[in-house]
Amino acid sequence: MSSAAIIGAGSVGSTIASFLIWGGAYEEIIMIDINKERCEGEVMDLQDAGFLTDTQVRMGEYKDASSASIVIITAGAKQRKGETREALLQRNVRILSSIAKSILPVKDDTLVLLVANPVDILTQLFQEISGIPRERVFGSGTFLDTMRLRTELSMRYNIAATHIHTYIVGMHGDLQVRLGPFDACDPFCDYNDPQRALDAHQQTRNTHTHTLRHALTFASTNWIHTCNHYKTDSAVGCWQCR
Repeated sequence: MSSAAIIGAGSVGSTIASFLIWGGAYEEIIMIDINKERCEGEVMDLQDAGFLTDTQVRMGEYKDASSASIVIITAGAKQRKGETREALLQRNVRILSSIAKSILPVKDDTLVLLVANPVDILTQLFQEISGIPRERVFGSGTFLDTMRLRTELSMRYNIAATHIHTYIVGMHGDLQVRLGPFDACDPFCDYNDPQRALDAHQQTRNTHTHTLRHALTFASTNWIHTCNHYKTDSAVGCWQCR
């Protein structure tokens, strides 16, 4: 039986479970959390959501993750106001180490996806602690930040986000940077006329640089603060990184 074990039954974990149920990728979803009552409530809600699907949802223990097709780790301490992701690391390393020891050994083909912050460092640490081959341990990285930036530029320029090809690379959080073709965000370029495109690029470069800088700031900092203020997390967006 194909199964997905989700460690952490908070907003992100339960949202991931919802998408997996609707997607029908796994026959069984196993929810695992140290808070048993919260986990049971989420499972009951998810079972209702999966009423018309073939996916079964149940509570489980850490040992159940060892036989899962994929283990998705969302458990971890939340970032405090003004706290850097590096400071958050110190608190989450202990949690991650405990999880790794609790689920090992896993199947030879089990995949592990980290969605806890700081995600890049925790992904590497989990691989080192667990000894699971690196090609089977993944983190969501800066993909979510790329989506946020493209969405922000799309709204600012009134063009489809699918036509914007810039990327956010580096380490998710304070050390991420923008990478990608500048002209992909230029609504004035006529790509059938290379010279006109070049002229438009030169004329609008300063404006775009200013806009990109503000959009990048919004996507990497203001977006997080605003969303977390109103909603406390970005559970749905996180799962799009799958």
